[in-house]
Amino acid sequence: MRTRVLFSVCLLASSLVLAATPGTGRYLGEPRPGEIVQPVQQGLTHSPNDFGPAGDTVSTFIAQTYRPVDSGITYASFLAAMWPTLPVVGPTTPTGVSGPVFVANLQVPEGAVIDYVALDVCNDNGVAAPLVFGGGEVLDFADVATTVTNGCALTTSNLIGHQVTSNAGTAFYLFINWMNGPKDGSVRWRHAEVWWHRSVSPAPGSATFGDVPPSDPGFQYIEALVASGITAGCGGGNYCPDATLTRRQMAVFIAKALGLYWPNTGP
Repeated sequence: MRTRVLFSVCLLASSLVLAATPGTGRYLGEPRPGEIVQPVQQGLTHSPNDFGPAGDTVSTFIAQTYRPVDSGITYASFLAAMWPTLPVVGPTTPTGVSGPVFVANLQVPEGAVIDYVALDVCNDNGVAAPLVFGGGEVLDFADVATTVTNGCALTTSNLIGHQVTSNAGTAFYLFINWMNGPKDGSVRWRHAEVWWHRSVSPAPGSATFGDVPPSDPGFQYIEALVASGITAGCGGGNYCPDATLTRRQMAVFIAKALGLYWPNTGP
């Protein structure tokens, strides 16, 4: 089981947030039909891995990354923490929003799977503030209630498993809905995290090569190489899966897979 534990927090451009469907998701302060929001607070064990599906990559967002969705919402910041100072909800805020909402833009590669979101909250009140954070596209893919009651700690979502299929024409966001939490600085957030990993595309229904049928254990991965333009096989409609790989072929595979490029600084 992967050691990924977090995928944090609040996102998006205000234009997309304002286009969210009213009444859906905890962005509006209400659970989805039949949904029970369960706060989870846990420690973090991570294994960042920028390439491959074996471990999570962690994207972090400092507090100042977030911005209010409406100009009527004011905020303050101190020592890398932020909090709202006025509960004003402006005329352009979506109907039903129950408190100041802040959003930040989220960018992950296409095909990535978002595993966890987390929010670092400081609370000096001794009672958990009714804050909700998470992320989404048009609809939320994570809604988490904070559980911190005293001091600073990271609140983490349960495993999400949301796959990003396409970045084109889509904006992803992290959000914080302050609900009716205190606005005197006694509760504040410091940073958010998003934990995600890369994935290999599912295998197609038919085979590209005559010598690599769908029953072959390497079928999915060989088809992924073909679809991404890394290999065209060995000729004659075959891939030659059991042939020896030369260092020359290895260089082609790796350079194409990583998209290796550097400026030509020669004469």
